[in-house]
Formats: sequence, C-alpha cells, structure tokens
Amino acid sequence: MSDTPMRCADAAAYLPAFADDELAEPLRAQVAAHVAGCAACAAEVHRHQEIRTLVASLPRSAPSLEVLDRVLAAGRFAGPSGFVRESLRGRRRRLVRRALPAFLQAASGPTSMRPLDRRPRPQTVAFRALPALAAALLIALSVVAFSHFPLATRFGARSPSPAPQSLANVLLATQRAVDAHRGALAFAPAVPTYLPAGAALRGVTVGSEPAAATRRYLDITWNIVLPASTLHLRESPLPLAARGDFLPLGAGDPLLTWSLGTHQWSAGIAQTPDRRCAIGEDRQDYSLVVDVGMQSPDRPCDDPDNAKAINVLRLASLSLDAPYLPLSVLPPDPAASVLHVRAMRVPGGGPTWEVYADPAHHRTSITARDARGRVVYVDHINDNGDVTRLDPAARTIATLAGGVGALGEPVALPVDVMAFLNNANAFLGAGELWNLGPDPADPAHRARLALVGAPYPTTLLVDTSSRRVIGALVDYGAAGRPGGPDASSRLTPADGCPAFAAIDFLAPDSIPAAVFDASTAGYTPGRVPATIGC
Repeated sequence: MSDTPMRCADAAAYLPAFADDELAEPLRAQVAAHVAGCAACAAEVHRHQEIRTLVASLPRSAPSLEVLDRVLAAGRFAGPSGFVRESLRGRRRRLVRRALPAFLQAASGPTSMRPLDRRPRPQTVAFRALPALAAALLIALSVVAFSHFPLATRFGARSPSPAPQSLANVLLATQRAVDAHRGALAFAPAVPTYLPAGAALRGVTVGSEPAAATRRYLDITWNIVLPASTLHLRESPLPLAARGDFLPLGAGDPLLTWSLGTHQWSAGIAQTPDRRCAIGEDRQDYSLVVDVGMQSPDRPCDDPDNAKAINVLRLASLSLDAPYLPLSVLPPDPAASVLHVRAMRVPGGGPTWEVYADPAHHRTSITARDARGRVVYVDHINDNGDVTRLDPAARTIATLAGGVGALGEPVALPVDVMAFLNNANAFLGAGELWNLGPDPADPAHRARLALVGAPYPTTLLVDTSSRRVIGALVDYGAAGRPGGPDASSRLTPADGCPAFAAIDFLAPDSIPAAVFDASTAGYTPGRVPATIGC
C-alpha cells in the first residue's frame, strides 16, 4: 500500500479483517489511520466486532437426539431412493426417496452401468441403525471437543495473543472501572459513548488535587491508534478556571469550540509534558478536560497534520454530553421537492423573505415582509424568469424587467449552503454534525442533527425512512453560541446576508395551493414597492 491516505472505498474490503485483527503491517496501520478519522467506517468496524462478540457469547452444548433427527431430515436430497433409516429413538420411519448428489452421480456413472450388489442385506434393526449411531457419536464427540478445548490446543498450536476487545466491551470495561471508584468522588462522573476504533482501556485512577487534597479527581486513559497514541479524560470537582492541568485559550480559537446546547466546550492546552491541544467543559459541580496525543505536537491545533486528532477530541467529548448514535445520511433531492426557505437581511432581525421554489413545474413564489412582519409585496416568477409583483396593501400589480437575477432576492440557495447540505454525511463523520436522535416534533419520521460549531444553534432534519436531509433550522434568538461568537456558520454567509432561518425540502403534495396562486383578480396595474435585497 502507498502512503496516500485511504478512502472509504479502499478501506471497505479490509474492515472485517481489521475488526478481527487479521491484517498485517503496514496495511493494518493504514486501515487503522483511516478508521480513526472516519465515523462511518468506524461504525462498520464496530458492527463487525459486535457480531463477533455476540457469536462468541453463544452457549455451547451438544445437540439432543431430537435435534439430530431434524438436522438429518432437513438435509435430505429430493429424488428416487429406497433406503430406510431408523430413528435413534427406536421407532422405524420410512423417509421420502432421495437421489445422490449430482457430483456423486457423475462420478459413479449411469445407473444402468453400475454393478449391482446382489448380496443379501441384513434386515435387523440394530444393523440398519448402525450408520446413524456412528454419525451421532462423531457429532457428539466433535461438539464436546470444540466446546471444552481452545482452538490452539485442538490443532497443537501455541496459544494466540488475545484478540482486541470490541469497542462495546471497552466502553463497558471503562464504565465498570469508573463505577468502582465512584464512592471516592464528590460528583457523578461521565463516561464517553464514543471511542475511536482500536481503542483499549489503559487505566482508571483517582487522585487528589494539588491545591485541595480533599478534592479528588478521576483520571481515565485509553490507548488509541493515531497511529499510536492516547486519549485522556480528567474529571475534577474544581472549575476549569481553578485547575492547574488546563490552560484556557479563551474565545479566540473556534476550531476547538463546540456545544450540543447544554454545556459549552472551549479550547485550551493540557499541561502535559508536550502541552497537548485540549478542550474543557464546566458542569454544575465538576469540570472535564479531554486531550489526545497529537500526531504533530509541535504544530498549532489547526494544522492539517492534527486534523484527525481534533476529530477524535470532538467525537469523544461530545459523546460525554449526548449518546453517540452512528448514522449515514443522503443529500436532499431538490428535483423531486419544493424548496421552502425563510431568510432575513441580518441574523435575528430586519426584512425577511419566504420563498417557495417548485422546479418540477417551473414556478417560484416570494413573499417579502418588513421588520415588523407586514407583507410588503409578493412575487410570482415563471420559467422564463419574468416577475409579476403584487402589492397586497395597495392592490396593485406590475411586471418587473430584468428578470429575477437582477432583483437581489434569495431565490436560490447559495452554492456553499447547498454544498454543506449535500455533504452532511462527511460532517457527521467528522463530528461537526451530531445525531441527536428522533425529532420531538415528529419522532416517527424525522431525526435531528446538531451543527456543533455554529455561531447560532443549527439543526438539520433527516427523513428516517429515506435517510435524506429534508431541512435545516437556525435559532437566531437563542442565547447559546455552540461554536462561540467568532465561529463561522454553514447557513449564514460571511457578510451575513441573507441569513437563513429555515430550509425545507417539502413533498409537492404538502404545499398549499394558494402558495403558487398567481391570480390577479382585484389588482390593477400601478406602482409596487421596490425590491428588498441585500
């Protein structure tokens, strides 16, 4: 394999073997590096490991004689035959006629050419049951041997090194180790629900804070593959500002600032010998700091060489706030939907536009309102780009020259906004979108994805049947700032206009007929308000 980073398509064929620890170096390291930075492939590895764990946990027992009878009966070949088998339970049973398998028939030649054995066959019950008894004895001995002796012992090999635990087992072991120390802590500690593929618990300890010996902290370390590093979580009853192991960086680094709404993660430096990039979070009665061994500790956190480490930080820390729920989503389908957009001139205020665009029928409707919510005008645009503007207050109508492109209204979504919606799956893999589970407003049909680093709370909606992105919401009125005040938004351009409050891809049959009603009854030609634009 080359040094070129693996893509999902390249790694897919190796994921089952990687999950079973069957890959040799350097291929194993390359797959591990890809899995560490790809949530979709990590979830696939986790699935294979879970299957292996479940199979290994199945109870081992010898089949009963009744089960043996059913297995032998299920394996009968259909076709003419004339032998009789005795049940192991002693009752004679005549079976349907069976033919030899095709490959045996071919090997023995046509029936008419095979010599016949004219010797008389014993007809005793014991003699006829002898083959079945021998088969049963072989099966029973095999089951006993495979149930009670390790695989290496059966074949005379050395004991292999223990296979790596599945992530579920590592998380379970972590939880048990933390529970064992819970009584020594003055707070209820949190345990992550995400670990990168290949993680293994290194240790869980309790120590005393240097500045307050009676305040005890919890320290958890995992070995991870990045390609060889550690993930470290320390939970302390002291607030971040009073801790000696964490140096906050303030609000100047939005790259390491994210939130799911309840608590705020902020950037900092873990005061380890190599001063690692870290993130910290204050809770009601304790604080958390997460750091990861960096690939390039001598470079800034936002250096491309540290991108995978930051990805692990983001996923591991957010999994302390909300369960990690792997999900794969598809882009929206604008061609089969009616686009519904609510936008405003500035975030949280000013004039607004409500747009319905129906590409299948070449029609668009725009309703412009002033800052008080009063309708200023309504535009209807046909497939030629001609704009008919209605003034509901004055009941006047006019046709605008220059087409929709010259008006400056947010008729189409900007390229960067559509790119974000189309690539939602990649943002999920990087932890920039977080699956919050069913949408409380419609739990049977929609799931919510939170944009964890946005300047305003931003949520994507996913149809749970098709797994397609069907909408996005931005709450400009919320007090929380998931990504901090300096973060960039995926739905609000750098200049702030237009600021999108809602984007929906709606089923055509769900749109009220009045939305595209271009009736001009009661309107007379006249002056109409000027275009509200950015």
